Amino acid sequence: MDLLQAIEIRVSDRTFTGMRLDAKLRFRLMDTLTLNGPFGTCPRTVLLDAAGLAVPDDAKAAAGESKGARIGTYGIVKSPAAYLAAMVRGRENDRLLFDLGYVVEGLVLEATGLGLGTCWLGGTFDKGKAAAAAGVGDGEALRALIAIGKPARTRGLLDRFIRNAAGSADRLPAEEIARARERDAVAAGLLHEPAVARMIEAVRRAPSASNRQPWRLVLARDEGGAILIDLYLARNDRYERLAGYGIQAVDGGIAARHVEVAANELGFLPERRFQAMEGTADPQGCGFIIGWRLFRR
Repeated sequence: MDLLQAIEIRVSDRTFTGMRLDAKLRFRLMDTLTLNGPFGTCPRTVLLDAAGLAVPDDAKAAAGESKGARIGTYGIVKSPAAYLAAMVRGRENDRLLFDLGYVVEGLVLEATGLGLGTCWLGGTFDKGKAAAAAGVGDGEALRALIAIGKPARTRGLLDRFIRNAAGSADRLPAEEIARARERDAVAAGLLHEPAVARMIEAVRRAPSASNRQPWRLVLARDEGGAILIDLYLARNDRYERLAGYGIQAVDGGIAARHVEVAANELGFLPERRFQAMEGTADPQGCGFIIGWRLFRR
């Protein structure tokens, strides 16, 4: 299974069998966390067992020793094999959070390809206990917790309720997520090209906090024939104030990982851009985050 196929089949799992991760699986997962995100940062991560203890591979990875606090998830997660805790370091900003989403989603997709289930936990866990378990140090903030394990055959009652309440299976239509650059007839035809449509679908499949799906794409073609994609975020200030941090920047990083995975699997070389393409207006209520120029390999 390639990573684009992992994107296309992944769902959030909250009910697991309790199966432990062996050393080989742990290595495969943690090896995905060694690269930096698009803005050049990498979150500090610690793999914790279900009891909240750092697993042997990560026993000294924390800034302070893991204290082994049981991670409370209010009954939402049942019998996971492990949790991945991800922290930002230093003066928190959108770029750090974006890179956290980008880097950690790499582990999520690798886990899917290995037959494991995962669930991003943005706020449904006891932050004090999780921070103690992860050994969060001075100048750090715990900003993501990922439940990992072998999915159970049957979802728990609370799992099913949360999935239905959040509308996890509901996705915005492609025309709400992606549009062509204004007054650009060539760009309009891009949306119907099979490879581009599959990239847009990969973004539609990205997980997001409360399934708000804040990503927006603007597409065009440059004079050399390369595909241009700009990623914007339709952020909800009130929601982020309630979360206590820029949680939708994390969502943006996850979506960016999906764009690059899809582009690579479909035979493109994605070259990042950090300025919006010329001749386009920001989608209403959105802010530009990152863009790409896609060349055929």
